[in-house]
Formats: sequence, structure tokens, C-alpha cells
Amino acid sequence: MTSKHEIKPVQQFTNEYVNIHPSSSRKCLQIYDTPAASSSSISVFESITKYYSSLDNSAKNESYLAINNCFAVRLSLFLIELISEKKFHLSKKGTFTRSFYRHCTEKASETGLTREINDDELFIKYVRQCIYLLQITGILRLTKAYGVINREAVSEKTLYGRLLHAFWNEADWEEIFTSDPESAKELKINKCILKDLLLRHYCAIYVQNIANEFFDMTGFCSRNNLFMISFIDFYLFTWLKHFGMLRYVDEPPNAPVRIAVTEAGRNILSSI
Repeated sequence: MTSKHEIKPVQQFTNEYVNIHPSSSRKCLQIYDTPAASSSSISVFESITKYYSSLDNSAKNESYLAINNCFAVRLSLFLIELISEKKFHLSKKGTFTRSFYRHCTEKASETGLTREINDDELFIKYVRQCIYLLQITGILRLTKAYGVINREAVSEKTLYGRLLHAFWNEADWEEIFTSDPESAKELKINKCILKDLLLRHYCAIYVQNIANEFFDMTGFCSRNNLFMISFIDFYLFTWLKHFGMLRYVDEPPNAPVRIAVTEAGRNILSSI
């Protein structure tokens, strides 16, 4: 997937960065996958607290602002305010209607959120995914008639941790990674392997390369599977970017896509 969410032609690359901290063997990393029950028992709040406590005051303030200004938090706060201001009636299926999403897009364009995405359809997809996460946190409840925000559950200081915990531990990824539900389930099962592969790289890495490492270690699919490379990029990597844990490296048009783990992302990913 490119920055415009298009699949690029497959190119064969050697890793241009050699400063990877290798494990003793691929087999060891493959069996390291943390069981789902163990992953779910880890508190994201504690992970973030440990990260902040390891910093001095200036770095702590800077990192706090960076994390709590990420797209996931800003989109959530936008939706919380929007749904709090007006009763949006739900469809017979108990979901928000098209008029709600049109209203979201219109209001978001005034705040600049849509300009960050530069694609209304993609923006609506992120809104749907975020609404699902807000429901898991208990901040948003969909009644038979309309959506209700639990104001007592809203705290800007804890919102990041609650959203990340909902995404990483509690969400059914097939509900948000909708183009291939079975692959989404399998990806969540193997999420810690992909997380560890990301953490092994201390510089930018081609999306295709990291995906192929993951495919080799898990048997998720064959190498250079364009659909699955795009699937991981479009869904998981994009949401890690929304949480401020990954960044996409600026590249010339038609260049292969590279990502890098941010400083805050490295510390949080190491803890969850």
C-alpha cells in the first residue's frame, strides 16, 4: 500500500539497513508468540505509565503531547463532542446512518481532520473503526434509538491508553479489518510476532520486507503476496500510525513504502 492506499508493483529488495538486533534464530522468535490470554492480561495503562516514568520532565511532557495529539485520540475526541452535541438516530440495525457519516465528514473538514486523510471514503472507514473502539471502552453506547456518550468515562489523560487497550487486546479485528475477516483473526493471533519484528528494526524498513519476514515466520501466506502486504499495511500499520507508534517515511512518487517505529511507539510496543 502506498501513502494513497494503492498497491504498488512488487520489487525485490535487500534490506538497506543492517543495524537490526538479531535474535538467536527465527525459530526462537516464532515460538515466542504470547498467548492471547497473557496478552489480554497486560495493562496498557501500566505500560504507558512505565514509559512516562522512565523519562525526565521535559521528555515526559514532549512525549505526552505527542501521544495524546495522535490521530486516534483527536478523532475520538471529535466524535465524542459531535455525538454529545446532538442525538443522531440509529438505523433499524442499531447503527449510525449515512446522514451521520455525511455530517461527520462535513464537520471534520472544518477542523482539518479530513485534510489529513485527503479521502472522504477512507475517513469514514476510520470513523466506523473508531466508533467500534469507543463502544468497547464504554465511552459510547448505542441504544435502540441513538448514540449516547458516557461523559463520566471520558478523560483526556486516560483516553489514549483505553483506546489502545481496546484495539490491541479487546477488539475483534475482523470487525475493523473487514476486507478479509479470517486473515484478520489470524493476524491478531500472531500480532506479537509482527510487533517483535518491528521492534528489531531501528531504522526505516520497507513494508514489503517486514511483511515477508512475518510471512516466513508464521506461514501466514506466501512471500510477496500483494493483497496480504496491502492488508497488513492498510489496517494494522495504519492504526499503529494513528496511535503515533509508526510513521511513514516520505518517499518520491512511485517509490516503495517504508515505515519506522517512533520513539514513543518503541517504548509502548515493548511493554504490551
